[in-house]
Amino acid sequence: MSYWYDQKKQQRKQNCFNTNLAVNKETIIPLILQFVSKNSKFIFTDKWHSYTSLKQKGYKHYTVNHSKNFVEHNKQEQQQLQNRRQKIKIIIEKKIIKKCWDNTIHPHLNN
Repeated sequence: MSYWYDQKKQQRKQNCFNTNLAVNKETIIPLILQFVSKNSKFIFTDKWHSYTSLKQKGYKHYTVNHSKNFVEHNKQEQQQLQNRRQKIKIIIEKKIIKKCWDNTIHPHLNN
């Protein structure tokens, strides 16, 4: 599962849903184009080939090689961004779980 965080859209109301999504360039790239602002400072992804077109589409795209250490002495800023991303991911996951519970599951329980 992937998470995108955009400060400008942080307070936007979102619906909770679950779906099976084909993981390929034809589905992922349009979602990024729709939900990630080109004004975003960075997009970090793994080196999956489908992400290679992001720079051509105007994004500041950087890759992370998961087979190597995340901490590189000359890339302290990248490490800080990854740490911040992890903290944001935890916050978003908690909010999504609560919102799904409050809006989807809880109303259907027999009280």
